[in-house]
Amino acid sequence: LCQIKNGIIDYSKSSVSTNVRNFMNGFVKIYGKFNQPNVQLLPIPGIQYINQYNEQDIKCDEIEKRPTIIYSNDDIFNLGHYMNDVMAAWSMIVLSNNYPNNSLLVNMDGVRNWGPAGGPPHRIMDIGQPDNHGPFSIYHETWFNEIKKGISYQKKSICYNELYFQVLPGVPWWWLDWNNDNYCSYLGPSPIYQSFNLFIRSNIEKKYP
Repeated sequence: LCQIKNGIIDYSKSSVSTNVRNFMNGFVKIYGKFNQPNVQLLPIPGIQYINQYNEQDIKCDEIEKRPTIIYSNDDIFNLGHYMNDVMAAWSMIVLSNNYPNNSLLVNMDGVRNWGPAGGPPHRIMDIGQPDNHGPFSIYHETWFNEIKKGISYQKKSICYNELYFQVLPGVPWWWLDWNNDNYCSYLGPSPIYQSFNLFIRSNIEKKYP
């Protein structure tokens, strides 16, 4: 989980070419300087460190005050993969100590370098419909204040009070592949899974009583 305070996303610095998204330097701007150039610390493409006193670097077409999660799905058409995505978003809410009904989720294909689902880097999940939330978006719709597509910002530069980028490698637990048992499943109920299950169920019941 990567938290950024007072970050800027310049959506004009990203473009879609068929099945991948390209990012230019300055897609994400944060204050400060990078003093370890040989260490990849942040899971963010096109990150640029800017001087807070340089007005040319600080341009806001809109200001977003809600805590915002920038997010890439692994696979919107495979419910098994998608549940990884849903739990990843839930874990980001929990770790950031935010309430989802006060938060914004922005789905943007390709922000995560890997996948989706083992595909080429920065892949567009649904060719022709970038940032599609998919057929199972009801999960996010029942608990986020709003869900948006990155493509909807077009060429705008948005200043965010509080930004979150998803964990690496993109899911909060291991893929064990087929015909493999997770030894943890033999140790009794998981409080993490129970909390996740109760959260999902309670929000669906509130939305559809």
